[in-house]
Amino acid sequence: MSNGGHDARTLDARTLDRSSCLSLLSTVALGRVGLSVNALPVIMPVGFHIDGDRIVFSLHSADMATGAVNGAVVAFEADDVDPATGVGWSVLVQGPARLLPHSQEDPPQEHPPWEFVSVSTEVITGWLAGTGVCSEPLSAT
Repeated sequence: MSNGGHDARTLDARTLDRSSCLSLLSTVALGRVGLSVNALPVIMPVGFHIDGDRIVFSLHSADMATGAVNGAVVAFEADDVDPATGVGWSVLVQGPARLLPHSQEDPPQEHPPWEFVSVSTEVITGWLAGTGVCSEPLSAT
């Protein structure tokens, strides 16, 4: 199994469990989604929220990415670093993206300016990172 190019001896000591990953994700509002557009990799910053067992974010229709997303496997990542210590965390969610239908309350438009997209958190990994050795667990509060 691939570990994203990290040395397994150091990654295992700093790997976060599912509950910690979800808790940490709830502390930030900005992440990045990686996908393929016209056979080229693209990483886009997105605002997001957690809705049950999925990440929900929006993409502007003009980004050309919405057509490439539905059903495609994407990577979503969010992270944070304490500037004083240089220690932080990163959480990665991978899975097929799904375009969500617009609600009935949305104003009728021929081409909506945005699309909501969801990715299941079934495949989620997280780890601590930093310039030094973390001797205590990172708190999600």
